[in-house]
Amino acid sequence: MEIKTKLFIVMVSIVIVTILVASIISINSFSTGMISEIRKHLEDNTASTMDKVSENMFDRISDIRFLADRNNLILTEPNSTEKKSDYLKSVLGIDKHTYGLAAIFDNTGKKIVDTSNDSIVSFDSSHEAFFKTAARGNIYYDKVPVISNDRLNNSVIRLAGPLHDVYGKQSGVLLLEFPFSRISQILHSGITLPHTEINLVSKNGSIIYSDNSVLNRTFTHQPIFSKIRNSTEPIESLISTSLGGQGDSLFVAAKDKGYLDYPGSGWFLITAQDTGFAFNQVLNLRNSFILATILVLAVAVIAAFFVARTISKPISELKAAADRISKGDLDIEIRAATADDEIGELARHLDSMRESIQTTNTNLRWRSEELERTNKELTAKEHELENAYSALKESEKAKEEFISMVSHELKTPIVPMKVYSEMLLKTDSLGVLNAKQKKAMQTVTRSIEKLEALVGDVLDVYKLDMGKLSLSKYNVDIEELVNRTISDQTPIVIEKQIELKPDIRTVEGDTVFCDPKRIEQVLSNLVKNSVDFVPEKGGRIIIRVERDSNYRDVTFSVEDNGIGITAEERHNLFNKFYQVDTRIVRKHGGSGLGLAICRGIVEAHDGRIWIDDTYTNGAAFRFKIPSKQKLDE
Repeated sequence: MEIKTKLFIVMVSIVIVTILVASIISINSFSTGMISEIRKHLEDNTASTMDKVSENMFDRISDIRFLADRNNLILTEPNSTEKKSDYLKSVLGIDKHTYGLAAIFDNTGKKIVDTSNDSIVSFDSSHEAFFKTAARGNIYYDKVPVISNDRLNNSVIRLAGPLHDVYGKQSGVLLLEFPFSRISQILHSGITLPHTEINLVSKNGSIIYSDNSVLNRTFTHQPIFSKIRNSTEPIESLISTSLGGQGDSLFVAAKDKGYLDYPGSGWFLITAQDTGFAFNQVLNLRNSFILATILVLAVAVIAAFFVARTISKPISELKAAADRISKGDLDIEIRAATADDEIGELARHLDSMRESIQTTNTNLRWRSEELERTNKELTAKEHELENAYSALKESEKAKEEFISMVSHELKTPIVPMKVYSEMLLKTDSLGVLNAKQKKAMQTVTRSIEKLEALVGDVLDVYKLDMGKLSLSKYNVDIEELVNRTISDQTPIVIEKQIELKPDIRTVEGDTVFCDPKRIEQVLSNLVKNSVDFVPEKGGRIIIRVERDSNYRDVTFSVEDNGIGITAEERHNLFNKFYQVDTRIVRKHGGSGLGLAICRGIVEAHDGRIWIDDTYTNGAAFRFKIPSKQKLDE
């Protein structure tokens, strides 16, 4: 895919996402705000209309209270029924459309005055609720319209109050019939929003008034009724299925809160408006917004195309130049169509790089020729080194064969010499030696032992140098290891009257993981070395063993009370064939390999050996080795 296409896709994607996100957020915010405003408008209209109904009912109750007041002399004094009827007709005539009739009943429930043109019909009303309530001295009003007793059978709201005579004694009941059509007029005049259904519902869900002719006579199953009845708020709203069952409607319900001392009738005014009509303006504005967004997107896509083309063209030119350079054409000059921006700067850097590559190629050709010559020389040197290495390997092999042969040839005569000398000294099988002969044979025996030890040292040094010293390591009892060493060296120290004793500071039965023969060899070499430097008749050598504080290592020490070792000599003491020069004549000769062998054996055990600089009573050799077997051993 070309960069122009990629840039176009990226830019268009960014523009589309940005505009769509902004548009969606704006449309949602705008729609939510408009819907909330429409709902609020319908809620306010419904609530104000309900308040008007409450105010009207308050006025009607005020009328009945005024007419039934004890200070109303016309109705309280013993006037004729005609005079009372005329008075009531005159009161009702002030507003001809407020009340349908006024009537007076005596204490038995018999009607004695009626302002309608009908002749008085003696109905017994003592059983009716309005009469019973008024007869108890209370104001009564219907909470559900009833059918009047006139010929028109109109729906009315009855209001009743007690009448009293001049002595304050109840003399009857005053009844006013208020046409319910006046309530419906208030409802229609209050609900000013078009296409709005009006429903006045009692507290038990029965419909008192509705302008929807197809509606059932109950509202109990409608969600809005359940919501307003169970709510503590004076007004509630929701969107649900319309009353006709087709589409959705916005429902608003307002409670009859009463007015002043009118507590209310428990009515609910429920209005409904089809959402298609209620939110028609919102839908139209949203559609217009979407159309505008599409137009903006189209313009943005076109602009993105031209911007992508402007950016991609010089990049395509640079790509073509780079392709030619990759094929070896370094003579092409790179130029950018836009010289003042980052692409122009990139073109200048690429051209500078081309020139640098061109120069480097020239130098590389020269260097390549030089390297080729050098390579031929190195090849010749490599052949020479291979030949020298082969010669060295042959020499090493010859050396190993020579050492093996010499050691074998040296040991071969030593064995019979040692056997015969011991037979002469220890048995009489070869004859009896006099004292002089025995002393001479003892000297011969010691020389044979020194020669045997020297051959063994040479072989050990060779094995250490070649890394061929094999160890047989296992857990060894520390105390037994030290005691065996002391037992082996006892003849030497007894001869010089030197005290050799152990100082074992480990617990009984403690072990160390090592090759016991080799560690005994180290201890024996160190003891023999001390024997040469301690004074006869008073010399003291101590073999000490102790664990380190970390319990991972064991430290062996050989301390003596000899002449000690100078600081200059300590640095070379463990080198091969090095011997300390002293003024004391040494009775036990040495090869100068003993301490070098000690160091090799200790290091083969992953330990170290050293001379203690802080010991001032003679010389103190110490070596440390791990006490436990490693995981890889």
